[in-house]
Amino acid sequence: MGIQFHGGGDEGVFVVETIAKAGWALSSHEHTHSHLSVLASGTADVTVDGKTERMTGYRMISIPAHTVHKVVAITDVVWLCLWADHLAPHELAEQSLKLVAA
Repeated sequence: MGIQFHGGGDEGVFVVETIAKAGWALSSHEHTHSHLSVLASGTADVTVDGKTERMTGYRMISIPAHTVHKVVAITDVVWLCLWADHLAPHELAEQSLKLVAA
């Protein structure tokens, strides 16, 4: 369980991989840029801009800029976020993404 970073640097994009056990969550947060997220496996309650939807992977979702969002693992999940280096530095992802008990 945890958050790992893949890519970045000269590649221009990076992926944030969150592996969470049931009952854990990526806490509510927002970014100044939009990004694509993928529920690669499992079931999660995904809240975007105050609206919650139960999703089962494999599922893609676009998160608009300046939109508060949260992911609560109902079962064990793998959640991916794809970021562009030129829009958001790696350090911003590290600061904004926190795995917490739901």
